[in-house]
Amino acid sequence: MACPASPCRLPSVRGARIGPGSARPVVGCFSLASFRPGNQISSRRITVALALLSALHSPPFAADPYPDKPVRIVVPEATGTRPDRIARLVALGLAGQFGQQLLVGNRSSTHGALSSEMPARSTPDGYTLLIGMPSTFTAARGSGTKRSYDARKDFAPIGRISLAPYVLTAHPSMPAKTVGDIARFAKSRPGRPTYGSDGQDLTAQLAMAMLKRMGRIDSKRASHGTASRPPDGLLEGRVSLSMLPLSESMDHIRSGRLQPLGVTSRRRSLRLPEVPTLHESGLHGFDASIWIGLLAPARTPVDIQQRLSTALQRVVSSEDMHRHLLLEGMEPASGEAASFAELLGREIESYRRFSRRPAIRLP
Repeated sequence: MACPASPCRLPSVRGARIGPGSARPVVGCFSLASFRPGNQISSRRITVALALLSALHSPPFAADPYPDKPVRIVVPEATGTRPDRIARLVALGLAGQFGQQLLVGNRSSTHGALSSEMPARSTPDGYTLLIGMPSTFTAARGSGTKRSYDARKDFAPIGRISLAPYVLTAHPSMPAKTVGDIARFAKSRPGRPTYGSDGQDLTAQLAMAMLKRMGRIDSKRASHGTASRPPDGLLEGRVSLSMLPLSESMDHIRSGRLQPLGVTSRRRSLRLPEVPTLHESGLHGFDASIWIGLLAPARTPVDIQQRLSTALQRVVSSEDMHRHLLLEGMEPASGEAASFAELLGREIESYRRFSRRPAIRLP
């Protein structure tokens, strides 16, 4: 029987209809549709067809020895937070890749310190993984914040899952529409532009320190309390500037209550394509994004690292994952281990170079 021009489709099996919308293509030209009364079909061809059917529904890594038991993913944030929700989406996707259960456990602590220490000391066998963020890795290491683990030496990067920029925002009453305007305003009125920052968001504080030094902007942080708590202080006009996560600022920007001056990522945001990056605005090399990644303990076997990275890339590149990440106010990252490792090293050095103790003192 000649192969049709289009891929073969699976017909109904035991009355379970597989219609046009759910049919899957079969490699080769054999179809079970040819098994009708009077047709001569060999047992070998039936065996091949059943093997193809099984392959279509088997996880890609089902035959591999790893993992042969549940894998644990530690999230250094509380249940219900954005990192937790994204970790659970990744766990679901990896479970489909491996045919094995992945368990998400939450260990919230100050800036993720104790939570990240536990995976760093775990057996490097691929069965304990960690969700990493700038606050637990690059920002903490770059700012000199003491940790009992080394972000570069104690972990093996598996891949970055998602990223999102901060948005440098201003109150509409501020006579500035660009970063250059802010610099000129600050020069004419030293210390006049005040900014608010979240004392718990170490990355945002470092991003503001980078802005002040690279742009030579003389701006003072508002006193602690409601006035400095973004985005409330900015919306009420008590402070002039703030570094806000995209997810927190989007609605206010769209409504005109906040003025976006630039995003902190190297590329423009998919959700705010009309807003330039700070890098484009003259602060060359500026890059201070929020990201979420997956890591394993150092000395995890290379073949297991590669298997995890390959599976993660498949999960991150799926349309479903893209849709969920955009709903979370984030964008999909590449998932590649090499680019993630390069990012970690670059950010640590960048934050170390621009950090100033008074600007990043933790509460």
